[in-house]
Amino acid sequence: MGRYGWSYNGGQGWRTRVIYDTNLRTAYQAGRYQQMTDPDVLASRPYWQYCHGDSRHPRPEHLAWNGMALDADDPWWSTHYPPNGWGCKCKVVPLSRGDMNRAGKDEADDAPPDTIDPATGEPAGIDKGWDYNVG
Repeated sequence: MGRYGWSYNGGQGWRTRVIYDTNLRTAYQAGRYQQMTDPDVLASRPYWQYCHGDSRHPRPEHLAWNGMALDADDPWWSTHYPPNGWGCKCKVVPLSRGDMNRAGKDEADDAPPDTIDPATGEPAGIDKGWDYNVG
């Protein structure tokens, strides 16, 4: 590790764990995106719901987005489809019209306005370099 300029921020193997978890979550979400954009799935489940994961240090924006249901083709998903940063465990669940009705929603929610974080230049709640759809 030292030979490549990396230092430990935790126990031995912390960096390998972060890389592994990140690659695993990113690959899983990319596969889910492919499933959810299948024309037959989109026809029966045209809404997507943002679901906050069980992160140890939740981002306030991710908590605020929890339960929000948008049209699957809403442009918001192009920058906010998870994972949205290192350690993000959020996911998207496709919903049918019946699912929306059971949740008490007659139509899709409005996407929250994009606020740019001045420190990163990315949308607020998105870690630097994560403002893209992994699918």
